Amino acid sequence: MLRLADQLEDDQIKSLSQSPAGRQLLIQMLGHLHYPRSGRITYNIIRIINIMSPSHQRLREEPWVSDPRVQAALERSGTSLQRAELGADSYIFDEYAVVINEIPRELDLSRLVTAMAAGINEFAESSRFDMLTRFQRRAADRPPTIGELIDIDISGPDDGTVMLVELTDSRFVYQTVATSPHETGAHPEFGAREFGIERLDGDSAILYTRGFSRGDWLIKAANEFTGPVSIPSMLQRWAWQSLLDGASHAIGRQWPIRTAPATWWFVGYDEPR
Repeated sequence: MLRLADQLEDDQIKSLSQSPAGRQLLIQMLGHLHYPRSGRITYNIIRIINIMSPSHQRLREEPWVSDPRVQAALERSGTSLQRAELGADSYIFDEYAVVINEIPRELDLSRLVTAMAAGINEFAESSRFDMLTRFQRRAADRPPTIGELIDIDISGPDDGTVMLVELTDSRFVYQTVATSPHETGAHPEFGAREFGIERLDGDSAILYTRGFSRGDWLIKAANEFTGPVSIPSMLQRWAWQSLLDGASHAIGRQWPIRTAPATWWFVGYDEPR
């Protein structure tokens, strides 16, 4: 599989990524390169994901770190960004998505993004997602704004807070932050997560959440003890699957469009020593 990855040109990867079948092929290839032990494999994982998913490249580069609005919000709130490089566990790329088929051209897809940014739990209408994870915007009475804080009630003993660091008509990004100990303290994940929608070839699009992060030392210890199927990892995957499953049904109830079953993938890597 490494030989095939080496042989693929960048434009071939880009072409494959534009169709659901081609994306699935690339995802299968990434699965065979999972948790690598060489610099060459790490290089190909990052190259394929960056071309297939500009979202992940942006999440990895964290360009909002220099945004004056984000910097001002951090100073006002007394919080600090938990950048992925500061985490302890392996780096993880992931995507949970719903393919929307036969989209009417007149449908404004930004309405989906706006509705999700205003309230993720309310948008998904999923009791299972509510049980696993609940997002609470501190400024719920106002439209989403760069720099606002969102507290997360995470299933288990450790909750967290994120900051809205990017917002457009097609996507928004939450970055984990550390708050004071009498609030939620440190988030168990270091990194960022994007929620959005993007069109594919034809009349289809993907509603997704994509993440790039590393767990803290507790998650690292759990994963080292049980492997990548540790309880924290399983709870996180169940939560995002529940979100997209719920979103799929909610979209079908509100708009005259057809959705496919939710799909997901993740791939991890460690920086070469």
